[in-house]
Amino acid sequence: MPRLTSKFAEWLARASVQDIFSLCGLLALVCWLSYSLGRRYSHGFLRLQHATSWRRFFQAPTPGPLQWLDIPSYLQGVIVAALVIANFIAVSVHVRSWAEVQKRAGCLAVTHLVPLYSGFSFSLPAHVYRVERGTVQWAHRWLGRICALHCLLHGSVLGTVARDTRLAAPLVIPLVAGCSLLSILPWTLAAILRRWPQLGLKVHHVLASITTGALAYHLIDRASTYRWVLLGGICTGLGWSAGTCLHTMWFHRSWRITSRRALARSFNRLLWLDIAVPMEWVAQPGQYVQLWMPRLGVRSSLQLPAFYVASVDTVHNTPGAPATRMLRIVTRPRPGVTGRIAQAADHATSSTIHFPVCVLGPYGHPPSLGQYGTVVFVLEDIGLFRALPFIRYLVQESRTRKNTVRRLEVLWQVRLKNFNHSRWVGDEISQILELDRMFDRNDCPEHRHRDDRGFDILQFTTHILDTQPVDRIRYRNRTRLKYHFHAINIDKELARLRDGRGGTTAVSVCASKATRAAVRRIVHSRTSGDCRLIDLELEPSREWWADGDPFVHDTSETIVAPRERSNTGRVFEPGSTLTAMPVAHVVPEQATRLSGETLVNDRRSWQSDDSAVRGQSVNKRGSPFY
Repeated sequence: MPRLTSKFAEWLARASVQDIFSLCGLLALVCWLSYSLGRRYSHGFLRLQHATSWRRFFQAPTPGPLQWLDIPSYLQGVIVAALVIANFIAVSVHVRSWAEVQKRAGCLAVTHLVPLYSGFSFSLPAHVYRVERGTVQWAHRWLGRICALHCLLHGSVLGTVARDTRLAAPLVIPLVAGCSLLSILPWTLAAILRRWPQLGLKVHHVLASITTGALAYHLIDRASTYRWVLLGGICTGLGWSAGTCLHTMWFHRSWRITSRRALARSFNRLLWLDIAVPMEWVAQPGQYVQLWMPRLGVRSSLQLPAFYVASVDTVHNTPGAPATRMLRIVTRPRPGVTGRIAQAADHATSSTIHFPVCVLGPYGHPPSLGQYGTVVFVLEDIGLFRALPFIRYLVQESRTRKNTVRRLEVLWQVRLKNFNHSRWVGDEISQILELDRMFDRNDCPEHRHRDDRGFDILQFTTHILDTQPVDRIRYRNRTRLKYHFHAINIDKELARLRDGRGGTTAVSVCASKATRAAVRRIVHSRTSGDCRLIDLELEPSREWWADGDPFVHDTSETIVAPRERSNTGRVFEPGSTLTAMPVAHVVPEQATRLSGETLVNDRRSWQSDDSAVRGQSVNKRGSPFY
């Protein structure tokens, strides 16, 4: 036996149960990291099928009681059960007395603290481990709860010692550490985090600092070997924090954290942030960034809000100045730093404010949609901004024949009274449609002998809920920009798209809970394994708005919105329109340049496809609400 192996065997023979438990946890973490890296860089046997029955079962949502216990899926329930069983075995196996149980519990409490030191942000650990940011937060909460249980079990020693010993410093210090650790638990409840997220985060950090200091004093005073374990956890947290700074410097090509100029605009209950970043800064579709804004006050300097990137455009400055990239973020203001920025922008003279900001990131590993034959986006309201980077990326990759997507369907449901951002959205969709239409021979030299047409994979359908047309609208089969005036019929649309001609299907949804539930029910009922559901969060670690958001009360009405017969079975009069509607015309076979100027025009009639074919006058610039 090699010398190193023999030494390890000797250590393993005399190691305690809690040491073996810590070693198993470290090995599990290394195995998960190796699996994530292997799955990323391998294209062979390590790549698993995305749609298997067992995976759908584990990813299915759990019943209400388990949801209340912070176990949202069956897979997470299995992980919690395995964690509890492993800790029970580590505490109870080969136990000779109750005092030994209490001692093991104290050792395991310190061991569980090590993974809780994740730096000042969960973004980099989630990025390294290739998991969602919400998953890291969920694991952090459950490891903390297990640690608190071990702390209670170990703290029962004080009940025995306090009978014969006066309450002095050797007892007060561990008591303070235990009480501080237990006081963190109420601030991890979903109701408190939803109502006071920033206050809960600050209280959590203060209590965690008190726990660390008191526990370090207690372990040093007792001359415990686990003081080195706690020191390793503290060094791990400092390493994650330093890694976050180095990761940001690498993407900004600068050896210091530099401030960028941000422009904030607020209108129609949305906050728009435009941030100038260097040309070397590149973000993949679906990645997110964190913003540090110390110049906005003390409270803002203690927050690191995370936002998904809506778009990244190249801006050509004045002659002689280098070109920059403009990072655009769209979000709904919430209590905290975003609410203060929106309020300041509303009271500004030009409705815009400028301030310096530090951009941390980008983070995240978005799903790879280019491997599917058909990609469907089911979106509501500003969920469109979440999907626009994916749509543009898939169209660009299709031009160069770098993906297998041949059908790209976008189903967008919106209420005009809650959405008044037509100009930017219209320009963005127009550019994507034109990009999908064009075919640059320089992009793909091996296809230079072909014509200039692209694949035309994009089909964009808008469902408007709070208004009706004045004439019936019919479209040709190849029309790529359609408008309907009823809620999305999920059953019919997904049945139409799963006709077997588009290969494997990926259904990506960023909508209200009711729409998500309908899409999930249909996709999970598929047993052939050719359809995968990709649930997009509206914001990092946040699926949709809380009950207090004003838009939720409107989205709840989408289930009883008018159905399809509004387009074909009835002709609406001009006076029956609920809101100001722009002119619209049918898009026969080509993309039309959209314009936001048509939003205020509600006196022109809606033209049908027949009138367009007969050559009647049609406004070539108009489209609904763009």
